[in-house]
Amino acid sequence: MAGKSFFGRIMGRNQSETQAAVPMSQVNSAPQDDKTYEFNTRLGSSYLNVVNYGTKCTAPYSTEEITRMARDPMQYISELRQWAKWAYYSNGTVTTAIDSLVSLHSLDYVVVVKPKKAGGPRKGYRASMDKMTSVLRSMRYKEVIRDGLFHDANEGMYVGYMETRTVPVDDRLALTDLDIQGITEINSAGVNCVVISLPVEYTRIIGRRNNCYEVAFDLRYFSAMTEGDRKRKLQGFPRQIQEGWRRYSNGEFPDGACWQRLDWRKTIVTKIKSGQNDPYGVPFAVAALDDIDYAKYFINTKRRVLDTVNNQIYYETFPEGKDKGTSALSQSQQENQHNTVKQALTQRSNTNGVSFFSLASGTKMDRLPVDLSLLNEENENAIKEDVNEDIGVAAAALSGSSTGNYATATLNMEIVANNVFTWIEALVEELNKCLNYNVIRDGSYRVEFRVLPITFVNREKQVKFFSDLYARGKGSLMAWIASTGFDVDDYLSLMDLELDEDFENKYPVHKTSFTVTGKDAPDGDVDKSIGGDPPVNPSTESTKANNANASPSPSG
Repeated sequence: MAGKSFFGRIMGRNQSETQAAVPMSQVNSAPQDDKTYEFNTRLGSSYLNVVNYGTKCTAPYSTEEITRMARDPMQYISELRQWAKWAYYSNGTVTTAIDSLVSLHSLDYVVVVKPKKAGGPRKGYRASMDKMTSVLRSMRYKEVIRDGLFHDANEGMYVGYMETRTVPVDDRLALTDLDIQGITEINSAGVNCVVISLPVEYTRIIGRRNNCYEVAFDLRYFSAMTEGDRKRKLQGFPRQIQEGWRRYSNGEFPDGACWQRLDWRKTIVTKIKSGQNDPYGVPFAVAALDDIDYAKYFINTKRRVLDTVNNQIYYETFPEGKDKGTSALSQSQQENQHNTVKQALTQRSNTNGVSFFSLASGTKMDRLPVDLSLLNEENENAIKEDVNEDIGVAAAALSGSSTGNYATATLNMEIVANNVFTWIEALVEELNKCLNYNVIRDGSYRVEFRVLPITFVNREKQVKFFSDLYARGKGSLMAWIASTGFDVDDYLSLMDLELDEDFENKYPVHKTSFTVTGKDAPDGDVDKSIGGDPPVNPSTESTKANNANASPSPSG
């Protein structure tokens, strides 16, 4: 290995076919003090600079390096992911943008049933629909989708594994520090269907099967752990990976093989900003990384200017003597005056109040000038807007700042929402695949849930679309209900309850001018008469008898 080049190790050159797919971060892995093992997948020396993500002021790489890496993202994917995470945790614009993308859609859904055979009858599918709805509730599908969006944005790729077993519940009340680090195990306890997020740095797309991505998992992920940590960590991983590690550790794998092929029917794989044949996705903020680094540099420089303002340098010129370059004050007088001025300035900067001192005639005092033009807010706003432009999210849409108006901000959010919805569609397709293969298992129907393209910005418009379809055509009541943000099953269960309890007759609608008229109201309801037709006005009777309405008008 010592004779191989750095880039050869990254791309797998000069290696056997079995090891050619190993990313650089996995080749350079080494034991670390971090016991969580969730984010210890990039253990190069440069990674140590940002191990706390944002606590450091310096970026993990220079602007020149990141520009070079961005030209070939598949080769430098580990470094770009590291950079993107640093940007998310250190730049407020990127943080707000990604958080907004993740939470932008309300993720309201409807369940649809399609016969697997064209033209087949739609009978007996209610049980499968109920099962789909129940599973989505139990697995908290919104959390799964938002977690996938978060990984897509920060790492360019998301890999989840759907496990459909019941995990024993740990009821211990006393836990150690190691016990509480296993967030995956806590989330999966006692749930029949759970999606386990796998570390992206140890997974790789190896091909496609039935138009779905197929991935492999690097079992060396567990190699650097102690026996106790490995046992605890394995409890939160899918059974297929647990069995793969057992076989790998027992030497049952062929020589040099360390990757476990995962069942494509149980994996949820999505990626962004890359082609279908690329092995990795590219993080959302890659195009803005150079401007993010410049913005950080600008802010740090601005802070140094503020430090200079708060720590100003004063200088004192003693009165000039008879000869050029000499002072009229003696050496002791100069020292006394210097100490007096120094003490007064120091005391003034640390306390409130008035400092008083006397100076000899002809003494001059001044301070070194500081250029404050850098503190102009227009400079900082312009740099921040460069980051917004790079990531495609307007500053006006995120914080209401900038010079943009409401119309441009709304248009920008619609464009962003359309882009993010393509990510959601990919996640939903993968979830439907896994649910149909592992949970629904219906040979006659394909049961799917579909997320509606509704955001917190366009909800009112979408509700109107669905209401118009329902009122003017043959629209779906369930789709209309879902568009309002109310769960369809919850809404229909309330309607069933109201029908069973006879709310229509128990609690009749208040009879007002908005709900009834004299024509459609029962006799006696409007004018309080008892039975029969309501009384007729005498003037009306006279008009009818004389046929007065048929008489020509004066203008006729």
